[in-house]
Amino acid sequence: MNILKEKAFLLKICSKCGYVGSNTDFKKDGGTLCKKCETKRTAQWVKDNQQKAKETKARIYISNKDEILSKSKMWAEDHPGEVAKRCAEWYKKLRSDPIAWEEYKKNRNEYRRAHPEQRTSSNHKRRALARELIVYSNQEWNDLKVLYSNCCLCCGKQEPEVKLTADHVVPLSDGGVGTIDNIQPLCKPCNSSKGIKRTDYRHR
Repeated sequence: MNILKEKAFLLKICSKCGYVGSNTDFKKDGGTLCKKCETKRTAQWVKDNQQKAKETKARIYISNKDEILSKSKMWAEDHPGEVAKRCAEWYKKLRSDPIAWEEYKKNRNEYRRAHPEQRTSSNHKRRALARELIVYSNQEWNDLKVLYSNCCLCCGKQEPEVKLTADHVVPLSDGGVGTIDNIQPLCKPCNSSKGIKRTDYRHR
């Protein structure tokens, strides 16, 4: 009987939706809303007070910067697949907004000029990622080059006049994969000029 009373004492009722649950289903500050309703209420407040929300978020970040960065790093290390997925979704959304995309490129170029050592590090990481995601064989790559007469699909120059490189039609940074059906042979200059655009020269 005492155990039942103790359990009953720990139960709470949400004042919004009527949900009955334990203390762990409610905020620790003694609020009367369950976590689900509290999340909805907070989201609505943020929507109605965007400027205040930004200022509050900035203050919290400044006050707890080291702790937040540490937790974020730990989460990213434990969820690499989710990080890649979110990055790809963010990048895709950014590319769909011409104004935001141009502003992003401007800021990126300014940052790269100011931090050349960071750009070198990023290039090394990108190449390492590409090596990890390559899932086609040398034979498949050679067969692909033969299929296109050992020519660069952009400029039309042929090996050995140029050195052909494997270009990802859909860039790895944009959610592309390393399978042979996402690869096209381009010479180094054409590959560099294509950059991260989704240009498919195979059907031109």
